[in-house]
Amino acid sequence: MLMLATTIRMVTRPIDDTSQSGGRCVTVCMYLAMLLAISLVPFFVYFSLVFALVSYGNSSDELSEHNNALDLATTIAPWSADASIGYAAYLRRYAVTLTLDDRVEIMSRINGLIESAMRARPDWPYYHLAKYDAEVLEGQDDLVLQERFDTIRQLAPNERGLDYSLIATSFYAWNSLRIDQQQWIARTLFYMRGDSRRELLKHVALLRQSTPSLCTQLPWTLVKSACRG
Repeated sequence: MLMLATTIRMVTRPIDDTSQSGGRCVTVCMYLAMLLAISLVPFFVYFSLVFALVSYGNSSDELSEHNNALDLATTIAPWSADASIGYAAYLRRYAVTLTLDDRVEIMSRINGLIESAMRARPDWPYYHLAKYDAEVLEGQDDLVLQERFDTIRQLAPNERGLDYSLIATSFYAWNSLRIDQQQWIARTLFYMRGDSRRELLKHVALLRQSTPSLCTQLPWTLVKSACRG
């Protein structure tokens, strides 16, 4: 009996020690996980605040050269491409209410914000599209617009959502584009979904007086409804 009791103690002691060691390991792991979660809370609050400021600032119907929420977002998160491009989009809405001469200073700020976003993500085509829109809005030289158009096409050759916005913007710079770029727009319009094409042709209808070449250079079967008025 004595030998049996001794054997049982020898067998069970390592099991108890292992169990206690495993329990301590679980406790330590849970403690470390809790510390990690607590340490991440400030980052979560920070990123949430930046996102909220950008969303709130862009939802404002009041347009001016300054927006307190977006000013704060770009100040506390100068690295954020979303904050920069969001502020640029807001200022763009304000810029179109000004004359070409009055928007010079605001366009400089818009370009600076877009370029900041482009430095963060240089190959993101939508930032180049925003830059193209700004260049059209400020009346940049033909060569600048043509090069930007080509860059966007190279970065996103099969992005239909981007193609829609690229065409819409290009209508306002039609006479600055090369013939091959105009031909690409005509082909893309032809194969585009009917509802998307109809929305784009609304721009042609608005521009047919100021840019009659849209009606003479695009296929008549595509633009006749927009150009007849």
